[in-house]
Amino acid sequence: MFHGLDHLDVAMSESVILTPTHIDRLKGGSPADREVPGLSIVFFGPAKKQWRFRRLVEGPSKTVERILCVYPAFSIDEARVRAAGYA
Repeated sequence: MFHGLDHLDVAMSESVILTPTHIDRLKGGSPADREVPGLSIVFFGPAKKQWRFRRLVEGPSKTVERILCVYPAFSIDEARVRAAGYA
């Protein structure tokens, strides 16, 4: 069973409603998406950004992280749909 990360201190720089403009201007960090808890985009360089999804699973403080896809090959909407499938 999965639980939200609302009360878990996750090393994400901020929580925002991600837009294409926001992502294209990203210079570092891994902002979390406010619309889908656990979804974030991780910046590795100007040409490499990955969509990631993190969830807390039942058990002793265990998180599961999945690399969903890369940006811009997958849009924000596509990443949100994929992440919702793991929620």
